[in-house]
Amino acid sequence: LIPNSDGWVYTQPSANVQEGLGGGRRRRRRTTRRKRRKRRRRPRRRTRRIRGRRRRRRRRRRRRRRRRRRRRRRRRRRRRRRRRRTTRRTRRTRRTRRTRRTRRTRTRRRRRTRKRRRTMCRRRRRRGRRRGRWMRRRMGRR
Repeated sequence: LIPNSDGWVYTQPSANVQEGLGGGRRRRRRTTRRKRRKRRRRPRRRTRRIRGRRRRRRRRRRRRRRRRRRRRRRRRRRRRRRRRRTTRRTRRTRRTRRTRRTRRTRTRRRRRTRKRRRTMCRRRRRRGRRRGRWMRRRMGRR
């Protein structure tokens, strides 16, 4: 590339171009550096504040991680004290103990969905398949 005084750059024809075709193409490329513009910051949205209420700024505290030493705890067995009943008990008939039945897992029954009437909400029905998260992911890849 040969920078010229007028700010244009003249490119030379590449070697693999046949003769008679692309001559020296003229392509605009500034040789002088352009000043970068400062981006304008958006004005802050003013929220209405209730008078007399000052907004407290929350300070974020950095948590220091402390290494915990594990102590083995000895479990103390508590002795249950038996209370003596003072009221006279009525004699109960002894119940026969039932044998525990094994729990049978119920076979899952399919819930039948009601047939929707066609006229019910035609407006809300969407054309085509609804695109879920999977579709959005695919769209980004393309």
